[in-house]
Amino acid sequence: MKVSEIINNYLVWFILLAAVLGVFLPQFSFLSNYVSWILFFMILGLGFTLELKEFVGIAKTPWKVLIAVLVMYSIIPLVAFLLAFLIADKDLAIGTLIIGVAPAEITSALMVYLANGNLALGTTIMSFSILLSPFIMPWLLSILIGGSVNIDAMGMFKNLLLIVVLPLLIGSFFRTKFKQLEKYKDEFSSLSSVMVILLIFVVAANSAEAILDVSILGLVLLLLIFNFFGYFIGYLTAKILKIKEFKSYIFTIGMKEFGVATAVALQFFGSKVAIPIAIYGIIILITAPIIAKILRNE
Repeated sequence: MKVSEIINNYLVWFILLAAVLGVFLPQFSFLSNYVSWILFFMILGLGFTLELKEFVGIAKTPWKVLIAVLVMYSIIPLVAFLLAFLIADKDLAIGTLIIGVAPAEITSALMVYLANGNLALGTTIMSFSILLSPFIMPWLLSILIGGSVNIDAMGMFKNLLLIVVLPLLIGSFFRTKFKQLEKYKDEFSSLSSVMVILLIFVVAANSAEAILDVSILGLVLLLLIFNFFGYFIGYLTAKILKIKEFKSYIFTIGMKEFGVATAVALQFFGSKVAIPIAIYGIIILITAPIIAKILRNE
């Protein structure tokens, strides 16, 4: 078995290990200074797995893509906003809101594939939502958090353009131009996975003291509810609008990009804000494969 296959197949276990090691190795918290670069290479790895045609795929089924993205950036943030009221700690509540306004998780398209869903639609929704994230995330956070916290919306916008949109387009450009890169798709995917593992480690190391002091169980339960509610909203949206590709909706709407959310939390708010995001990341990487397996023959 290739190294890339080991990394991708056992990603959730590597992430759990990274979280545990981070808590017991707080001296590595200095790595939080390099979160932008970690996210850059995570998105770059994703870009190398996509051709530019994935981004123009919206022209084929525009309304299906736009509806999914609209739900992702409206109903899901509202759910996060309501759940945040149940979290007494202000930093943890803000972390939950950041998850709510994040784009679709980069592995959501993989889960669509594992569930025998429409991969083309799932990939288009995921990539389009990531491209829109610099324009939408700062604005939504400003609305949901209100005046209680000063948000550098313009700084966040510029930062997300540089570490999300730029690497995604660079990777996709080279993937499109050099067709031979197709054979390295698994390796590029594993690069993104390694960066996700490193992000979780950095969050745990940077927040070790807070993690050990915080009562995690209640937060885990709320984030689990949030995750499953996302899956349900995706399914319900597809059924109400009679969209047969409901599997694409379930995973792209129900899984939020915790790598992007982590970078925003660490750079603009603080290490404690990233705690619920790390927990959420572990949750979706456990629940999504299970649901994909259940839906595979549906």
